Amino acid sequence: MGVVAGLVVVLAPWWRNHAALVDFTDYGLVMAAVGRIEAGERPYLDFVTPIQTLQFTLSWWAEKVAGARYLSLTYANAVFIALSFVGLAAALWRRLGAGVAVLIAASVVGASSSQHTIVWYNAVGTTVLGLVVWLLARPRDGAWGAGALAVVWLALWLGGMTKLTYQVAALAFAWTLTFRAGWMGDVTWRCARRVMIGHLGFGVIAPVVTELAWTGATLEQWLYNVIVLPAGFRTGMLWQLATAKFYLHTPHDYYKPLHFTYAGAWGVGLLVVVTGLAAWGVAKNPERRGRRSAMLAALGAGAWICTGVILATNMDISYLAGAAALVFATGIALAQAESGKVSGGMKAVLVVAAVTLLAPAWQAAWRGTRALWTHDPEARATMVSADDFPERLAYLRGMWIPATLHRSLEEFLRQAPRFDGGGVGTGAFYCVNAMDWLVRALPEARHADLPLWLASGTTTSDADSWEMAERIESDERIQVILSYAGWNYWTAGMSAMLAKHFYEERWGPRLHAYVRIPEVSVFEFGTNTQSNLYWRDMTISGAEPRVHRAANGLFYLGARESFRIDFARGLYRLAGELVGERSGGGDGVARATLKVHAREGDALAEEIWKDTIELGPDEPWATLPFAVSPGGRPVTFIVEAIEGGGAQFGWRRLQTEHAGEAGGQAPRGIDRRLKGEAVDTTVLWDGGEAVGVEGVKYGSVQHVDDGMESGAPGEIWVKLGRGIGRLAGEYQYIGDERPEDFGKTGMKVTVAYYKSGRFEVVHTRELRPSVKEEDRGPQRFDFGVPEGEGWVALVVTPPSGSAEAVGRIAWRKFQAW
Repeated sequence: MGVVAGLVVVLAPWWRNHAALVDFTDYGLVMAAVGRIEAGERPYLDFVTPIQTLQFTLSWWAEKVAGARYLSLTYANAVFIALSFVGLAAALWRRLGAGVAVLIAASVVGASSSQHTIVWYNAVGTTVLGLVVWLLARPRDGAWGAGALAVVWLALWLGGMTKLTYQVAALAFAWTLTFRAGWMGDVTWRCARRVMIGHLGFGVIAPVVTELAWTGATLEQWLYNVIVLPAGFRTGMLWQLATAKFYLHTPHDYYKPLHFTYAGAWGVGLLVVVTGLAAWGVAKNPERRGRRSAMLAALGAGAWICTGVILATNMDISYLAGAAALVFATGIALAQAESGKVSGGMKAVLVVAAVTLLAPAWQAAWRGTRALWTHDPEARATMVSADDFPERLAYLRGMWIPATLHRSLEEFLRQAPRFDGGGVGTGAFYCVNAMDWLVRALPEARHADLPLWLASGTTTSDADSWEMAERIESDERIQVILSYAGWNYWTAGMSAMLAKHFYEERWGPRLHAYVRIPEVSVFEFGTNTQSNLYWRDMTISGAEPRVHRAANGLFYLGARESFRIDFARGLYRLAGELVGERSGGGDGVARATLKVHAREGDALAEEIWKDTIELGPDEPWATLPFAVSPGGRPVTFIVEAIEGGGAQFGWRRLQTEHAGEAGGQAPRGIDRRLKGEAVDTTVLWDGGEAVGVEGVKYGSVQHVDDGMESGAPGEIWVKLGRGIGRLAGEYQYIGDERPEDFGKTGMKVTVAYYKSGRFEVVHTRELRPSVKEEDRGPQRFDFGVPEGEGWVALVVTPPSGSAEAVGRIAWRKFQAW
């Protein structure tokens, strides 16, 4: 009956909370990892994760058995809770008696596994710790039983794939207790040596080999994920063990209400009392007193250190550290018991400890203080069923989630087709900050070499974040970054990258969607950087510069490393500005040398301008104007010798008022995806003399009786004769207005002037004939030709905010004078 009662106690909180899911912060990582494993990826190799593989593997198996849904993960934890309780109780049964064994096992499990609704690595580590310490605490009849060693080594093998801190503690106690048995004469030294070698094989070698074999990762990758990443941040937490505050109030007081903030003091107090009682027993018996005293001191000190490390470095609810302290205290009581019998006084202390831990831990588990934790406590009061979600979100069926999250996921379903249709694919998404789990709905949203989740101090550091931000910035597949409200905070590198290359949308109350600012087009380059040089006449070498938006709102073309721009066309006059902007990652003086060379063919001619621009430690922005006369030759812009780091350098306001000779070569098309073809443009001219008959068409362009028609995207480039002062013409939307095309009907029309690299927009208009009556009739453009000759570009694109357009634009009735 005691076992049944214990099972009810430890499983009741799971039963109450397992179908509720309030926040995805931790559990979402497991959901995401299982989805990626199912897709053929492996931890360490395909994604960065300091969480070891056992948790993911157990959850993957659970989904194989009970179905690919979140509920399957919770069912696995019910099994684990029951097995942990029975196993721990059995380990204590003979030595402490049924009642005490059941109570201590229930307390340890209630403070660890029962705090979670899915299998969680800290809870697994606690169970491993209990089995190893208790079964090795004192051998019987001169040896450990084969069954006991089999359980210990199985636990060490599994623990080695679970959590490093718990495994180190388990191994430390395994070796110490085994050494103690040999030194005290409880077993022969030969037996002790063999068992210690077994601990090494099953607790160190076997887990590492298993993980490497299953994941395909190298030892270097394993070390980086499992040791280097967590050690880089969490070792800094250990200094707290030397402060009184650490013991009186846990540093990880996130889960409210917490009635066990004094976990450190409780654990140390328990260990002091147990060690004191054991010392009293040692003092009364002179046999091997010195050895027994030394081992008691080692076990007591080790228990204090291990409990403190677990409390300091595990950002989990503090009851788990209490469970570890109870495991160590019980282990010391078993190891130091006179003649193998634990005294009544010691049992009483352990019973009191178990009750004082289980009482607050159980109420926390029942309330879901840890399992249902959220930034927004009100969310738990407005839970709704996820059963009405369509197939894409079928993974959540059977669960209850906050109403605000439900609305946000509905909005996600409405917005996703903007990005995962039209050949873009669901790889357009990168899901982070508690939205990592959404890979279950977006199976292609997996990006190699990026962490399973994005969090400073666990998967990345502030220094690494700059490199990671550059990786995301350069991956054009990533069009949307999804982040969950409450966890929507970023490292400095990511924050700077998002500010420059993404804009934020809100998808319902809970989702922040950062949408990539589209690649800068010819028009955007000219408008944003206030330049009239033609972007398509530029050839880049060295680092790839991008158009950046500075903190002051100004745009420039720049990069962190040296780069060169070869401008293809000749210029007579050129002016502009050098730009330097501090962009993070450095705090010293940053400088760069910028040059302008005239060019003869592909060879650099004389240097016609050179200067150095410098940013002081507190100087965010600097500009330096320049003006040169290349003499009709093409030019090369060079940014070199960037020093100091943490800054970007480049150019803005690149303008010419006197371009080179027009020449006979046609300009490159604005849309690099479209193929050019020569075309006769005589039909465009409205009687009189056709002052431009040579042309190039790009995209969907055709002749009609009274002009030319263009779809979107489409371009018509018309070469103008000499001596033209003004040019005018007419265009009109042509198309069938069908109800299903409402919203797509429309075009953006742009007219631009070009001469030898000089490019200026002279007319632009968006036509929305389905909503504006005036957009249905003929439209006019009329402009003064800046240099009397050159080319005019007639450009048709989809309207703003749309990837496609219905209809065509008719061009006709051109006149020049």
